[in-house]
Amino acid sequence: MPQGISFARLAALLGKSEAATEVAEVCRALGDPVLEESANYRCLEYKGSGVSLVFKSPIGTAPAASPEGTLLEAIHLFGQGVEGHTAYGGQLPFGIQLGDSAEDVRAKAPGASESGGAYDDPLLGRTRAWLRFVWEGGVRLRVEFDEEDTTAVLATLDQG
Repeated sequence: MPQGISFARLAALLGKSEAATEVAEVCRALGDPVLEESANYRCLEYKGSGVSLVFKSPIGTAPAASPEGTLLEAIHLFGQGVEGHTAYGGQLPFGIQLGDSAEDVRAKAPGASESGGAYDDPLLGRTRAWLRFVWEGGVRLRVEFDEEDTTAVLATLDQG
């Protein structure tokens, strides 16, 4: 992971335009993205940095038509090999790290505001167990665990 892209710096980008200077600086530092687009979302996957930035455009507006209007809605931080990513190298709040056991995550941050997953869905298959925590400024951190529900493999930041 490039130096200087801390969790706090990433979290500060939530809600900002894709065209904002600070967003562009982080994007350049993360490297070359793989672009994925859908009707209202634009996702920049930085597989070499273990980071994915998800931008949302207003309903009825194609993301590519107006990147200035897309806002950063979520940030995914990946563990090694998850969905083809290199591991995000930064530390998460509360001392949590991707690769921690579920027990360690619960011990480091005992105040999970929500939990879920860990069930078989007829359409999705096995869903990952997850815990959600609230961090500074209302930023939510969702930590997902592997298929055995034992190891933290993915973290998602959003503002709810």
